Amino acid sequence: MVRFLVAVLLSLSATSTMAAEARMSNSHICHDSSSPYYARLKHFTSYSTMDACLKAGGHLPKQAKSASKQHAADSTYSRSKFGHGWDDADHDGQDTRQEVLIAQNTAQITLSRSGRVKQGRWTSMYSGKTLFAASALDIDHIVRLAARCG
Repeated sequence: MVRFLVAVLLSLSATSTMAAEARMSNSHICHDSSSPYYARLKHFTSYSTMDACLKAGGHLPKQAKSASKQHAADSTYSRSKFGHGWDDADHDGQDTRQEVLIAQNTAQITLSRSGRVKQGRWTSMYSGKTLFAASALDIDHIVRLAARCG
């Protein structure tokens, strides 16, 4: 099954902190573009992602480490925090999954008798594979992992 990652209400442009450009200071501290120090660094090595910076021997600032540990200790995953099923936010009879399938489709849509998307054409932005059956697609949300470095 191919997985399409789609942000809430059809946005594909969200990026996580781990996917943003990063800079490693001479003291080996990695800062992403949300860090107040990012633009101030005069001597640094650029990396395409925060993950690449960390793998190159960099580390997070002390504040980010302690905030990350505190957040992890305070939060546990609970499916019930995210509601039940797909929402029909605009009340047009199409839930968010159906809206995403329609918006991302690049061919003629075939609907079932109940109005659900059955067939279309979708191309994975990760593998480049083309799929035609809506049932072969997973729709997920992209959520920014907010770890402020500074």
